[in-house]
Amino acid sequence: MEKSGAKIPILAHAATEPTVLAADEDGLTLASRVSRVVREAIISGELPAGSPLRFDVLRKRYGISVTPLREALTLLLSENLVQQEDQRGFRVTSMSLMEFDEITGLRLELETDAIERSVTLGDEDWEVRLLSARHRLSRASRAVIDEAGSVNAAWESRHRELHFELLSACQSPWRLRFCQQLHYQFDRYRRQVGLSPTVSKTIVSTEENNIVDAALARDGARAKALLTHHIQTSATEIRQSLLAGNMKQQPA
Repeated sequence: MEKSGAKIPILAHAATEPTVLAADEDGLTLASRVSRVVREAIISGELPAGSPLRFDVLRKRYGISVTPLREALTLLLSENLVQQEDQRGFRVTSMSLMEFDEITGLRLELETDAIERSVTLGDEDWEVRLLSARHRLSRASRAVIDEAGSVNAAWESRHRELHFELLSACQSPWRLRFCQQLHYQFDRYRRQVGLSPTVSKTIVSTEENNIVDAALARDGARAKALLTHHIQTSATEIRQSLLAGNMKQQPA
């Protein structure tokens, strides 16, 4: 059994400078570091759904050779963020309302079960990590919008970290992996349809604080109910934007 509360990777902002990949942080291979940056670029919409991933462009952008780039894109295949087409190379996976509904349903099923388990099984170290994650998110929330008018990458990372820490003591590594991938996919829809950062900040300051409080009080039923409501609230707004056609996607 893996130790509960394994370190959650915090994604770097998908900057264009090769220096993003210069440091061997956390002992990751070059391919793993490239996959983290490309993943964030896909989730943020910087690389739109359906867009081709051209090796010549990405090589120049990240200052790397073909081999680690191909390995990185292969890693993202398993997360369904990238697709490989015969004779056409790699492409960012397309998006659809049907897929979003499935992602939402699976989040509701897996994450709500995981938070109940975390509340039951979490130890004092888990409580400390959870409090720390909330504090870091609170600090990042002071500047949700950066100088360029975009959602602050630090806020996105801290927001994701808090969600994972809530589940991290469930003592089910497979469940955590699935929850992580579903959260990436859900965030991709949220960010590409342009869910208001102001709304997101308000949700964090109310709903997610209440979820953390319920978890720390060891009230599993309340934590589960609050998380269910939180996911459904976000999903409803995203779904409305999808129905209104507010999604950046290139034709295949």
